[in-house]
Amino acid sequence: MPVARADACHDCSRAKLSSPKGLEKHPAPCQMQLGMEGLLDNITTNNFDVGLLWTTYGPMITSGGLKVIGALLVLVVGLKVANGLSQFVQRTAEQNERIDATLGAFFASLVRYLVIVVVIITVLQVFGVQATSLVAVLGAATLAVGLALQGTLGSLAAGVMLILFRPYKLGDLIFVTDKTGYVRDINLFTTVLATVDNIQITIPNGMIWGGTITNLSGLTRRRIEQTFRISYQDQADAAVKLIEEIIKNDPRTLQNPQLPSVRICELGEAAIVLKAQFWVDMDDPEAFDFVRSDVLANVHQELNRAGFHLPYPTAIEIEATEAKPGRQL
Repeated sequence: MPVARADACHDCSRAKLSSPKGLEKHPAPCQMQLGMEGLLDNITTNNFDVGLLWTTYGPMITSGGLKVIGALLVLVVGLKVANGLSQFVQRTAEQNERIDATLGAFFASLVRYLVIVVVIITVLQVFGVQATSLVAVLGAATLAVGLALQGTLGSLAAGVMLILFRPYKLGDLIFVTDKTGYVRDINLFTTVLATVDNIQITIPNGMIWGGTITNLSGLTRRRIEQTFRISYQDQADAAVKLIEEIIKNDPRTLQNPQLPSVRICELGEAAIVLKAQFWVDMDDPEAFDFVRSDVLANVHQELNRAGFHLPYPTAIEIEATEAKPGRQL
């Protein structure tokens, strides 16, 4: 018959027994370890009795097999649940117009991996692994990774906020971090711009979210303000009417929300300053500069044709000379 082993179990400090009596007092991991040690002892000592072996180790084998089956069942069901929840979040995001496709895919992946982590912890608990120690290790690892990648994680959080609140969208002309360009791509970490001269610029989302965002395409209409200067010798009222007529005749200027207007805004040292205000559509952001340029050219041409004087800065140069000896100035 097997005899009691003098050494103690290193996991629970109980005496190691190769007989079935007292084996159930050990925790589950110890039972499996001690059972295998006892089985090897019986085989090496030629005391190979099938009935005794099954009586001694059958419950352990049955219990371990049930645990393996249960763990596999939890793993299979958990993975199916993770995929199902991920697909559900993806479909819900696609049906909501306010949620961008990139953000929907991110949340779907996040849900899937969170469920997988819970499933793995549950499977380990089935085999007797303490979840508290595992969660502590995962928490410490997460903290270390977070400190190492705090800049990247900041851009990730900023990307989520940009996609969620949408201060700009693909195709918009924006001004951010002293850069102006059309938005070509928005992802969780960066925003890609293409400048008007076709240069690609990649900007981290953290820099954009932490600064001022100017969306030049955000509104459908924009007001143009432009000043003109005429001489004091000219009739200001006639110049005002002429400039208003030129602006109204341009088909790209709008009559709403306000009619084009021209007013005297300043009496300068050498000229009367007139300010014109008019509205244009912003379907094409670059049309803003074209309309301004065309209005300037037409006003300059018509004012010259009507005989108005367009003042420009003048300067008188005075050169000092030395006085000749014996001559008083």
